[in-house]
Amino acid sequence: MRQLKNHGRRSSSVISKKMDSAVVLFEDIKRKEKEIDEHDSFLCENDNITEHSSKKDKICHFEKIPLEIKIKIFKCLEIDEIVKHINLNWCQQINSVGIEYLVKGCQELECLKINGLSKISDQLMLNIALLPNLKNLSMESCPTLNDEHISTLLKYQPSPSPLTHIDLSNNQLLTDETLKELGNSCPELTHLEVHECTNFTDDGFIYIASKCTKLEVIDLEDCPCINDEVLQSFAAHLSDLKKICLSYCELITDDGVITLLQQCTKISRIDLDHCQLLTDAVLHNLSLILNDSKVNYMEVEIFDCRNISISAVRETVKKATDSGVHLKLKGYYAWQANNNTDSDDDDNGGRIGGSSWVRNNRLIRRLTGTHGSSLRSHLGATFRIRSTNRDNNRGGTRPNYT
Repeated sequence: MRQLKNHGRRSSSVISKKMDSAVVLFEDIKRKEKEIDEHDSFLCENDNITEHSSKKDKICHFEKIPLEIKIKIFKCLEIDEIVKHINLNWCQQINSVGIEYLVKGCQELECLKINGLSKISDQLMLNIALLPNLKNLSMESCPTLNDEHISTLLKYQPSPSPLTHIDLSNNQLLTDETLKELGNSCPELTHLEVHECTNFTDDGFIYIASKCTKLEVIDLEDCPCINDEVLQSFAAHLSDLKKICLSYCELITDDGVITLLQQCTKISRIDLDHCQLLTDAVLHNLSLILNDSKVNYMEVEIFDCRNISISAVRETVKKATDSGVHLKLKGYYAWQANNNTDSDDDDNGGRIGGSSWVRNNRLIRRLTGTHGSSLRSHLGATFRIRSTNRDNNRGGTRPNYT
């Protein structure tokens, strides 16, 4: 009985303390509500808001709040617990030291984009590595980024790495060692963008494909060592592949692309601009593959492919339409631009690209950063110049692979 009484006293004591805390909390809430109401009245007087305006109307005028009050509000917020995404792409006035401190103070970061950072430090890579929830890292066009930096990042990250998206495009100091490090440390990687990484070889790509088998999106534009062996490796390991850019990968042939499309049946977009070894065989096989594909929509880009004919384009679009597949086929007929005619009779044999225009097209697209002429065939295939934003500091647009 005495134990029950003592237990009752302890329970009453705990309840009493909780009640006291609740009262304090309630009074604090009421005080804050009063302050907000007083401030709302201030907004009404200074912004012609009637007393009958809804609270929603008043909240919409947050920008009218005096700066000193805004500062007090943000001082009360736990910024390091709120910020999950930081995009500092092409911020030329921000250096590595500033980003080091920023990253160190925002431990809940899930996405960090620092494209164009001129100098990369070991300390910055270490601070990035210590972000426990980082899934998306973009470091395109960072001229001092090298294999050792990537090694530091992956060495001090949790094992396995939480990274699912990484963009290391246009970094000329990176080699196959980086691809191998990614393959060994990032089994959850789904998005890989490495366009214009000229020191990556076919061996590196074959290795990462065998390790990062969850890859869904890959951008390999202007990677000069991509060949049919790489595509065959992708076909063997990347069953979830959905989007791939192979533009300006001038070693790939019909066999490699056909094998990739046959095995990776989830592909809904493939870019093959300026792949000069491709022929009509790719499109003929594409129309057959679409019948067995797991997608009912596909985008294909074939700009500047001089050995692909107009007749093959039209036939492929027609077959896709007949089979119920929405095929968006983009290309550009150089002879149409030169002759300003819709006639199929030309000295280029009705081919896509060709002549001196094709040789100069890549330079033109990069320097202008603007869209060229747009033409549509009556069958619904789209023919236009796709601008790129390489080498002109984001002067144009690219397909969004992320």
